[in-house]
Formats: sequence, structure tokens, C-alpha cells
Amino acid sequence: MVEAMTGVQMSCTAVRWDAAHHGEIDACWRQVLQRLPASTVFHYPEWIALAREAGTVKPWRVLIIRRGEQPLAVIPLAKRTPWTADILGDFAHENPPLLIDPAAEGEVWACLAEWMRGRPGVGLVYLGSYADQDFIARFRRAMRQQNLTTFAPSLMPLFTIPLAADWDDYLGTLGHRTRANIRRLERQFEQEMPGATFQVLTASPAADDALEDFIRLYRRRWRDLVGGSGLESAEQRRCYRETFHWAVQQGFAAIPTVRMDGTTVAALTLFHLPGQSAMQVHRFVREREVELPKHFSLGILLCAKTFRWAIEQGVRTVGMSYSSNEYKQLLGGEEHPRCELHLARTPLAGTLYYRLNSLQDYLARPGKYLRYLIRKMGTESDKIVGSVPIITDN
Repeated sequence: MVEAMTGVQMSCTAVRWDAAHHGEIDACWRQVLQRLPASTVFHYPEWIALAREAGTVKPWRVLIIRRGEQPLAVIPLAKRTPWTADILGDFAHENPPLLIDPAAEGEVWACLAEWMRGRPGVGLVYLGSYADQDFIARFRRAMRQQNLTTFAPSLMPLFTIPLAADWDDYLGTLGHRTRANIRRLERQFEQEMPGATFQVLTASPAADDALEDFIRLYRRRWRDLVGGSGLESAEQRRCYRETFHWAVQQGFAAIPTVRMDGTTVAALTLFHLPGQSAMQVHRFVREREVELPKHFSLGILLCAKTFRWAIEQGVRTVGMSYSSNEYKQLLGGEEHPRCELHLARTPLAGTLYYRLNSLQDYLARPGKYLRYLIRKMGTESDKIVGSVPIITDN
């Protein structure tokens, strides 16, 4: 048993995420959540509870680390293989950062290490992806002191876009050509597209209706993507609707849209907790086959108008998810290196399990690529016969 600096005993309890333990998990989760300096919608138990239903990996245990009776950390885990456990993310490719009281980080790491050593059936634990280099360094240093092995493979970088207190001030931070381009797009939108509108929908039922348009566009846009769009199954779509609806009801979500003659041609989903200066753009899509004025970019216009609205809401940083798209850099994006965190019980077991895990992912690629080819062939057949692919929304 780990002893805290105060002399109070630390404990790590692994409980099942089921109806019998729901009250205990929820109470501990919310206590820790209140002590986080900057939480996101992905930290909330409602988000994970709704989203986990659509995942192929089901919940296994929730680790609750306490000092005496006070919860200091909540770590929901899923069992992907007999020898590995993952922090429970969701179908939308979000792995919520660990819920840890920042004032008790060292005690939590020591308690987690003790739990790991006592679980011979668990050789590797995946703890999510992070761009906070200081946090990563502290975690790896703490685990080295506990004689445990960590792996931190690099991932695609995270992009954030810093905003200013005023729209013109933000434009002033961009390059001359980008600034002139945005102003031109706004003029074109007002003068050459009389049937076009921009709206930020923040309440039901309008936001829910716009989400249906978004899902149809998103699936059509990414149907040829290797691995799919992440909204392929009816279960994934149902859960995305439910999680987004919950966030809208709480005032945590919005959906900016551009419509032409009553039809949605571009949209994005975003999350923003009231009172916080950071906003997260979750997913973004635009219609490819639509008639537009010459040299007009729907994507840049939608982002620009969304940023202008966000500045009015007091937002000062926009998270733009992963990948190094050129438009993010043009809009002032800052790149943050990102990596996964894996914790292994022993160096040998950790290396073996990590390699097996990587091999399993590699062997799964041919199946994903085959599904991609089948979808591609179906798309080409539709083009040959001149029909439009039908995407059901069940």
C-alpha cells in the first residue's frame, strides 16, 4: 500500500463499469473533474458513457485512486487483448486525458505503478495521446523511479490556432496574402452568393437537424477513406447524435453551417465549455460538388466566420485536431508534437506486448484496405452508370 506524504494511505480500486458501481464511479469522477484546471467535454462521464456504446472495445474496469476517502484520479480502462488494457476512448477517435488531481500527480503515479505490478495478466497499458511535453516527461520520470517501462511513439502533431481579442487583430497575425484572401472571400459571400447564409446553431432542434446534414456530408466525403469515416455503422451514428445532443443541451456544443439555397454545403462540429478560453473543432466537412464563384474556398470561409464568432464568445485558442493540413498553417496554426503513452510491467514483457500490439494493428490493415477497394469499386460503378450513391441513414 502506498502512503501519501500526509501519512494517509493511498489505494487503487478496480471496479466494474456497470449499474452496481455507477453511483460510486460518477461521484468520484465529478469530484476529480472539479479540480482539473482546464477540462474539455471529453472529460465528462456522460460523453464517455454514451460514446463507449458504439466502440468495438467494451469497458473493463475503472481505476479509482484515493487518498483515504478522497478520490484523486479516475482511469477508465478497456481490455483490447488478453494482455493489454487501454484507456477508454470513444468511437470518435478521442482519448480523453487522464483525470488526475494535478496537486497529487506523484502520489497517483506511485499508486498506479503498484497496481500494475500486482496485475501479472496485464503487461501493457495504453494511457492515451498527449501533446503536453512537460506532462509526458513527468510521467516517464516517475515510472522510471518505479522501475516500470514506458513507450512514447510519436503521432501526427496537434494543431491549435491562437485567436486575438478582436477580429482585425487576429487578421493582423496572418500573412498578407491570407488576410487579403479572407477579406475577398467575405466580400464574395455577401455580394456574389445571395442565396447563401452562415449560422452557428447552438440549440435544439435546429442544431440536431443540422447534425443530420453534417453526417450525410461527412459519410459521403469520407466513404473512400481507408478504414472508413468513423461514422460507418448505425450504432456509431446513433451515439454521435446522442453525445452531440447531450452537449448541445448542456451548452457545450455548436454547429456552424454554410447553406446555399436551403442546402447545407459546409459544416463543422465544435465543443466549448462556457467560461473557458479554448474551443475544440471536432469534425469538419464541405460539399465537393457544388457550384461556387471563381477562386472561392468554402472551407476557409467557414473557418474564418467561425473564428470571428468564437472571438465574440471570448475564445482565444481553437484546437484543430490532428494532421498538418496546409489551411491550418495559413490560418495561424501552431504545431505541437504529440505521442502515445504506454506503461509496461517489465522491459521484456513491455517490448514483447508492444511489438505484438503493433503487429496486430499491422495485420488488420489488409482488411481495411480491402474494404476501401470494395467501396472504391462501388463508387466507380456508380459513376459509370451515372447514378448517385445512396447512403442510408439508419
